[in-house]
Amino acid sequence: MFTRITLLLLVTARRFAWKGLLPIAAVLPLTLAAAAFAGDDSDDTKPAASGSNGNPITLHSEHITQAQLTPSLDNKAPTERLGQQIFMNERGLIRIYLFTEMEGLNTRRVFFDWYLEDERQARVTVRPHLDQMRASTSKFIDRNMLGNWEVRVVLADDTLLTSAHFEVLAHEETPGEQDEDEDKEVAEAVTQVLEVTPVSEDILSQQE
Repeated sequence: MFTRITLLLLVTARRFAWKGLLPIAAVLPLTLAAAAFAGDDSDDTKPAASGSNGNPITLHSEHITQAQLTPSLDNKAPTERLGQQIFMNERGLIRIYLFTEMEGLNTRRVFFDWYLEDERQARVTVRPHLDQMRASTSKFIDRNMLGNWEVRVVLADDTLLTSAHFEVLAHEETPGEQDEDEDKEVAEAVTQVLEVTPVSEDILSQQE
């Protein structure tokens, strides 16, 4: 079965021939080359892991009434709710917030500890000044920090208040990005085939 790349190779070859930029006799070799190109249609890639919508939050204390992972805040409130699996974006840098609602921790020191594969990457100290208040911390994560993350909210004596577990996965290409990559492959394949069957200088001079 001819692939999309094969058809584009054939169309390109015929278009060159019709415009006089390619000898008609060269269309057959291009057709054979396109057929050979289509025959090698093996796919060794593995499907990307699908995202999980499971709840990454575990509440361990009544002092935390709500907690949520989110990519952004709006007026100090979380926006989108993130799950247990988070994909890196195409820029290779994301920001993750852990939003919490606390009560009964006025004047206590609360620590937000961010771990990657059980190694602490950051510690943020929060000092609640109200009996009921919101508190959020965030972490920038780049493409070199993929893996299993945990955020632990603890007191000074290591009492665990809440925790969040999530995995950051490599960027998953969208269909549009895949089409762009395929178009680049087509262009490169056409160039390679045309280089195998060069256009004579006489034909090029007739078009000037």
